[in-house]
Amino acid sequence: SLGGLLVQLLTAPVAIAADVVSSLFSALTLSAIRAPEPAPIAREHRASAVRQIGEGLRHVAGHPLLRSITACGAIHNLFSRMIDALFILFVVTVVGLDPITLGLVLAAAGPGSLIGALLSNRLPSRLGLGRTLIVAQMVTGLSRLLIPLAVGPFGSPAIILAASTFLLGVARPIFNVNQLSLRQAITADRLQGRVNATMRFVMWGVTPFGALLGGMAASTFGLQPVLFVAGLGVLAATLALVLSPVASLQRQPDPVDDLGPSAHGP
Repeated sequence: SLGGLLVQLLTAPVAIAADVVSSLFSALTLSAIRAPEPAPIAREHRASAVRQIGEGLRHVAGHPLLRSITACGAIHNLFSRMIDALFILFVVTVVGLDPITLGLVLAAAGPGSLIGALLSNRLPSRLGLGRTLIVAQMVTGLSRLLIPLAVGPFGSPAIILAASTFLLGVARPIFNVNQLSLRQAITADRLQGRVNATMRFVMWGVTPFGALLGGMAASTFGLQPVLFVAGLGVLAATLALVLSPVASLQRQPDPVDDLGPSAHGP
């Protein structure tokens, strides 16, 4: 969020150099973390990579909760990358924000993320786990829909865009913390890596196509209409949760072990 200020005051190369230094510092602090890890499985006892990939795909596709979370994530990421590919171009060339104002707009995500982190464990106890995930995804979609409304008779563009990033900052920690905890609870330890790899492949594998689709669509229809349609797409990702067993979850299920199936498994 300081990027806009650094670009304005110290030029873009200095801002990039500062980002590199901060990333190196982060890597050093992460390398200092020590945690006990289970012994790896001996190579001669491991299944082949192809077999492990297939097992992960079958488990995710056959589990109603994992399947719906994956579908929601893939739809969300597809349309979100359309928005991300166009956002800076839109706010600079259409809205006309200067670098400092843009930095302040992006900084609004910071306090939002803090609030979201504080609420991530409290909301499920009040709303239930399923409703918490649904509400968080809905708020994400609504925050995205605010972006194209920054141009028009709706008020200050900077305030509208700051509200968008703030709401996004609130919603994503709530959603991510709870959906990841759910994924881990309903997946046996021996499948954690395979399930995580499968879900990330599907959910993040669509992102290049989203960026490409966003750019192609914007070149034909314009930035604002495409941003609006993409915002609707992010909101529509909520249906993958509403129309699944996720909607009826009241709390995090008890963790499964390597011998017993999940209570919500196939």
